Parts: sequence; C-alpha cells; structure tokens
Amino acid sequence: MPGVFVYTPPAGAVLQAGNHQLLHMEFIPADSAHYSRVSRDVFIDVSKATPVINWANPSAIQFGTPLGAAQLNATASVPGAFVYTPAAGAVLSPGSHVLHVEFTPSDSANYNSARLDVVIQIVEKPKATPAITWNNPADIVYGVALGAEQLNATASVPGGFVFTPGFGTLLNAGDNQILHVDFIPADTASYNSASMDVLINVQKATPQIAWSNPADINYGVPLSATQLNAAASVAGSFVYTPAAGTILDTGNKVLHVDFTPVDSQNYNKTSKDVSIRVLPRNPFDNLFEFYNCTNGKSSGTTPGCR
Repeated sequence: MPGVFVYTPPAGAVLQAGNHQLLHMEFIPADSAHYSRVSRDVFIDVSKATPVINWANPSAIQFGTPLGAAQLNATASVPGAFVYTPAAGAVLSPGSHVLHVEFTPSDSANYNSARLDVVIQIVEKPKATPAITWNNPADIVYGVALGAEQLNATASVPGGFVFTPGFGTLLNAGDNQILHVDFIPADTASYNSASMDVLINVQKATPQIAWSNPADINYGVPLSATQLNAAASVAGSFVYTPAAGTILDTGNKVLHVDFTPVDSQNYNKTSKDVSIRVLPRNPFDNLFEFYNCTNGKSSGTTPGCR
C-alpha cells in the first residue's frame, strides 16, 4: 500500500550503547480516506564498541636506555588514557621484551577498554676500548729496580693498571726487554679491558774498584798483596800489571789492574791505575846486607845474596 514511514529515532541516528532500546515506526497511508495510520515498536540492543589501538613494534634500543615516548607511543581511535607496562623510565635488560598497554576510553559508556602488546629488542651497548699512553722508557743500568719512572702508563678513562714485571723488579742487562701492562677500567659495563707493551734497554753496570796509591817502597822490594790489594763492588777476578813478585825500577810507576766480574751478563769489565813511588836503597843498607850475607845471616832482601 502506498504511504510514508516515519521512524523514531530517524535514519542516521547513532544510539548510545545499551540493551532493549526502543525503535518506533509510524506508517501514514497515501489513501488516508480509506486507511488509518499504523505504528509499531521494536527493540534493539547496542553493544559497546572496542577502540582500535595503533602501536607498532618499536625500534631496538641499547641497553641502559630508559623507555620513553619514542617507544611508548600507542594511539587509539577515540580519546582516552594509556597505561604502559613496563612504564616510562624503565631500563630493560638485554634481549627481547613485551611492552603492554591498557587503554581506557573517555566515553566508557559506549566503548570498551582495549589492550595491545608489542615487542622491543634491547641490545648490548657496544663497549669502547680505552686508549693507553705509554712510551718506551729511557735506558736504565742493571741494579736499578723498576719504578714509577718506567711503569708510568696512563689511560683515557679511570681504572687500574697491572704491570708485568712489577714494581721493584730487577731486570738482567739486555736490550729490547718487554714491559707489559693490563688495564682494567672502572666502568666495565661501558669499556673493555686493554693492554700494551713497551720496550726497555738495561745496560750493564760497571763495578766500582777501590784501590788507593800504595805507600812508597824501596827498590828491591817485590810487589805483593800489600800493593796489589784492589777490591771490587762485585765478585770477580783481578789481573795486575806488573804482576805480584815484580821488582820495579826506582821512580814513579803505574800499577794497573783489569777486573773481570763473575756475572759477566750484567757487569762490564773494568780497570784502574794507581801510582807507586819506588825509592833508591841506602848504600849502607847494601853493606849491611853484604855483611850479613857473608856471615850467613842474610835477610833475603839483597838481590845478590844467595
């Protein structure tokens, strides 16, 4: 039958969420002379809508970086509030982690709460390697213990040094000996350990010879331990020139000694000269000796007396 339908609420109306809501219809016939108006009611249930959350997996971040707006950046299709777990400011351990958001719509009468999970990767922060500054030390002489002048490495960050060989070590003589250092940074989370080698030359030491000018002697007195009495600061052997038993001519004479150390690896050979004065004999001493010699009383100091 021709006519017009009038709906309440009209087409296009957006109903609030809720059950058993009334829809009313009234029909107005075109031939109102022969037909009456008619109406009818029906009921409709309107469920709450669920908002759409948009949130992509965040880019990986380095360990130690707190969560912030760059990661916790979900959006929703309607106004409302977000609660993140874990929350902003959290520092996650290395590895894969789930980020969760609970969304509460402002219009809770018509919209459900919603939730979404994404995944974030936490990567280890690349450690830096400290720079060690340490130059080859100046040459030292055997007997000088290693100390702060040689073991003086520095690093670009705080930390501790372990030297090999350590403080107080006496190195043997020799060139290009290795000094090694291991550096352990205070901040091991951010820095690697580091090490370095340098070279040092250890020169042989020269022994000290103690030998004073001997007292004057008379001609005819052979050289002996009284004159050839040098001593050295280390163990070794002495070779004198002229040798023990030599009878020197009168005058000022040079006595020479060559010293060879037992520890020839660490000590140089060395030598020294001293002076001795040989005095002429008194002629009367010769007569006295001759007399004693002819009478069988020689002292053994007259070269011609047997």
